[in-house]
Amino acid sequence: MLSQPDLEARLRTFLSALRPDADVAAITAHANLFELGILDSLAVVELIVFLEHLIGTEIVVENYQLESFHTLAGIHDVVTDSTPPGATVRGEDRTSTPGTP
Repeated sequence: MLSQPDLEARLRTFLSALRPDADVAAITAHANLFELGILDSLAVVELIVFLEHLIGTEIVVENYQLESFHTLAGIHDVVTDSTPPGATVRGEDRTSTPGTP
């Protein structure tokens, strides 16, 4: 299971690649990524694919409201809820390449 600081670090790397012009280091755990212009509807799809690869399982998006993906803290909650017990984290090579399978 990923700790919140570890997941946030991986998310910051992912978001930096997604939006190179954004200052993702300054994003707090509860900052709204949509309001900051970091995420939009297409970027959320890329984010979900990234997270699914990272945790090795599908995230059933129907179980969550879109607002669950608005903040780093909310994303951590989704990942925690979606990760099967005993699962290992994958995707070391995916953290910097949004948009690739």
